[in-house]
Amino acid sequence: MDTTVAIVGDLGSALPIGLLVLVHHNFVSGLSPDALVLDLDDNSSFTSPETFPITVPDYQEDDFPGNIMLDLVAEGYGVKTYRYFRVRNVSANAVAVSIGELILCAGWRELPVDFRVNAEDDESHPLIRNVSEGGGVPTKYTHEYRPRWLRGEILDTTQDDDERIRRWNRAARGEMWPFLVHPHLPIDEPWYVSFDGARLPRKRLFRTEQGLVVNGWSLAFEEQARGLVPEPSGA
Repeated sequence: MDTTVAIVGDLGSALPIGLLVLVHHNFVSGLSPDALVLDLDDNSSFTSPETFPITVPDYQEDDFPGNIMLDLVAEGYGVKTYRYFRVRNVSANAVAVSIGELILCAGWRELPVDFRVNAEDDESHPLIRNVSEGGGVPTKYTHEYRPRWLRGEILDTTQDDDERIRRWNRAARGEMWPFLVHPHLPIDEPWYVSFDGARLPRKRLFRTEQGLVVNGWSLAFEEQARGLVPEPSGA
């Protein structure tokens, strides 16, 4: 692997592009402006691309990188329509570049209603623990893998809301296919997740004075890390 890379893609035809996410990368944090960029063009030779700078977030305390997000709409660029894309680092990375997943899409879709305030997130650092016969100090070996979970409750009052959530679960084939969520936690990054479990039960909670049936959904997601922790540039 090289310390300078260019990832080029052909979408087959001009498609709307509003969001880029790099999952489980090892680009050095705090890169100077324009050191990591997204190029969009209608020409495969990228003779006159529209170029957007990408910000690399800080590494976390356990040396895991924060997922990179370039939201063209939030940054004020708006949704772009192009056929070809290229992600490249202009300045050499400190170590050989590693990227678990590159995701390019039109943008975010909002849930019909929000998570309830008791939303829960969790993470773990699995390891192997060996204990001697004499009961001495255990020897621990880390897997260098950090699974994370996000759980929460949402309420809705319309059949359309129910069907949108159910269609989402069907499109993912239950826990089969991964997708992006943006939970807006204190470390503000997108998560690449799948449904945590094959079932998605709907709970009929109560009926309002106006006759509306209020339903509840328990949404649980498990992060798809896409590989072991890379050699971190920023550690």
